[in-house]
Amino acid sequence: MTVHELGSWLAEHKESLLASLLNGRYEPQAVRGVEIPKPGGGMRQLGIPTVLDRLIQQAMLQVLEPLLDPTFSESSYGFRSGRSAHQALRPASEYVADGRGIVVDLDLEKFFDRVNHDILNHDILMSRLARHVADKRLLRIVRRFLEVGLMQDGLCMKRYEWTRRKLRCVRLKQRKRAKPIADFPRSLGVPEWRAWILGLSGKGWWRMAGSPQAAEAMTLVWFKDQDFVCLTERYAALQR
Repeated sequence: MTVHELGSWLAEHKESLLASLLNGRYEPQAVRGVEIPKPGGGMRQLGIPTVLDRLIQQAMLQVLEPLLDPTFSESSYGFRSGRSAHQALRPASEYVADGRGIVVDLDLEKFFDRVNHDILNHDILMSRLARHVADKRLLRIVRRFLEVGLMQDGLCMKRYEWTRRKLRCVRLKQRKRAKPIADFPRSLGVPEWRAWILGLSGKGWWRMAGSPQAAEAMTLVWFKDQDFVCLTERYAALQR
């Protein structure tokens, strides 16, 4: 449905839409996955909601923003109503005038691509939101927006990221060349011919980290042997 078609659709379905929102049964649709180039190189994954879901999200924003925005840091200027990068320059100029000469530039890699796509983050975000919002119907709909699938190439898939693949990626990067890459999974029980398929694949590190050979070599037991902490298990233990 296009933006221009939304008005006539609402005229016909307004009552049923309001009812589904008020009883907490509204189900958001999958977002459309689109990749756009980043200024510094690479691609950024965007999820574009349907026009109806964007309308509902905007309505929720108008209610939630006055509640949540005052709780944000005074030093935060990004993606906030009434704030801009130009305003951030003022305190930056004052820091320079005070004699501070060092700037630290921090960037969380693909933060917006990944922050909301696992159960642990959902629970943390929802528990923080519940401190300010008592309406369980609204909280339920927000959670559904966070968990909605991604429509890409005509298929709907669940969005998740979950950390072990990133660690597998780092471990393979450390091997650098084909033979060391093949030797590593072979040393962990992967048949030699399959280990060499991985080593000679020529794919990017992220795709290699998602291969069956990488998962077969770096199992959950392997992670425990390396003294890695399972964040899901740790979070569950803290909730007891």
